Amino acid sequence: MWRNKLEGGGLKISGPKTEHMDCKFADPTRATQQLYFNNQPVPQCTKFKYLGSVVNQSATCDDDVNHRINVAWMKWRENSTIFCDCKMPMKIKGKLHSTIVRPAMLYSSQCWTMYHDFEKKLNATDMKMLRISSGVTKLDHICSISIRGSLHIKKTVVEKLHDDRKGWFEHVERR
Repeated sequence: MWRNKLEGGGLKISGPKTEHMDCKFADPTRATQQLYFNNQPVPQCTKFKYLGSVVNQSATCDDDVNHRINVAWMKWRENSTIFCDCKMPMKIKGKLHSTIVRPAMLYSSQCWTMYHDFEKKLNATDMKMLRISSGVTKLDHICSISIRGSLHIKKTVVEKLHDDRKGWFEHVERR
């Protein structure tokens, strides 16, 4: 029945690749339903990626935040020759960080339910990247504000996230 409705709407279903996720938000005690495709059970998954965001069964943002942090590290590593070059001006390193790494880290963050743990994780990751770019360690006891200042970065990643969320909310409100 579900297959006919989906294919009737123009969606083509590939049997071997198809998985389903059963979310029990309204009634957690409800039994999990098994779906069948050509008399074969369709495997169930606990999370999947949709439009760059990770959706999981428990409706939390943990996987999505971790994924965005990993993507930010990937972008940082792609440009590590610039970030780790001691001859490169600090202002250029900061500009690159603000235009490449941070947008990758904060992509689709407007929709996250932000908990303090997520903010700490994002801030720690961002500062670790900035410290490596500046050539300092935590043992040097240089405060984060000084490091951001030397790279000409005005806001913390959490402040940037809150500004983006505020802008997104105002955009939705205008609509």
